[in-house]
Amino acid sequence: MHREAYVWVIETVSLLRIPTAEVVEVGSRLVTPAQYPLCLREAIPHGRWIGLDQSPGYNVDVVADGLTWEPPRRPTLVLCCEVLEHAERAGDLFKRCLGWLRPQGWMVATMAAPGRPPHSGRHEGDPDPDEWYRPVSAGELLGWATDAGCAFDHLTVETEPFHRDLYIAARVRWPGEGGE
Repeated sequence: MHREAYVWVIETVSLLRIPTAEVVEVGSRLVTPAQYPLCLREAIPHGRWIGLDQSPGYNVDVVADGLTWEPPRRPTLVLCCEVLEHAERAGDLFKRCLGWLRPQGWMVATMAAPGRPPHSGRHEGDPDPDEWYRPVSAGELLGWATDAGCAFDHLTVETEPFHRDLYIAARVRWPGEGGE
C-alpha cells in the first residue's frame, strides 16, 4: 500500500469513529520491508485483529482464501486495501467481506482505479505473467455494493487522482438487523 492510501484509511477510521473491537484485514501481508512502516495494525488502535492473506508473511495471522474463509467472530471492521484489483473474483470477495460484518459494521477498502499502471500484488514492480490485475471503476464498486443485499447507513466513495485510487467506507445495515 502506498502512503496516500494508508493515510486515507487511518484518517477515515478516526474521523468516522469506526469501532475497531474486532478487525479483519484482508490482504494483510506486507510485501516488502519498505511497506512495514505502513502497517495498519500498528497504526489503528484495536481489540482483536486478524490479518488474512493467501500467502504467509509479515502481518499475516491466517493463510486462507477470503472467498472460502470464515472469521471466528463477526468483525466490526473489515479492511481490504490494495487487494481487489488483484482478485479475479473481486466482486465476490467484496460482497463476502461485507457479509462477515456484524450489524452496523464497517468496510473500508482502497484499490486501483482505471488509469493506474499495472503493479504486482506479490512484489515491487510489474505483475507476474500468471498474476491477475484489473483496476476497479467507481460504477463497478457501487454495483457490487448494491448486489450485496444490504443497505448502507453511511457510504463514502472517493477517488484519489494522483495515484488513480478508489476508496470506500461503508457501514452496513442488513435486512432485519438492528444496530449494536
